[in-house]
Amino acid sequence: MATLLSTKRYEQSPVSYDRDTVITWGDFQKHVATLAQQLETQPTQNIALCFGNSYLFAVGF
Repeated sequence: MATLLSTKRYEQSPVSYDRDTVITWGDFQKHVATLAQQLETQPTQNIALCFGNSYLFAVGF
């Protein structure tokens, strides 16, 4: 998993498709960073990931 996420990619490389929406590597990185910032403000150290959407799970993971 570490290799998968640390491999160099073009920012416009697609990573997820949802009907007529394409999410790019750049979008994914922004979503991960935003969630990380939000989680840093929470008083807890443990969270559970439960999503019906695999993209959201990947962002949270």
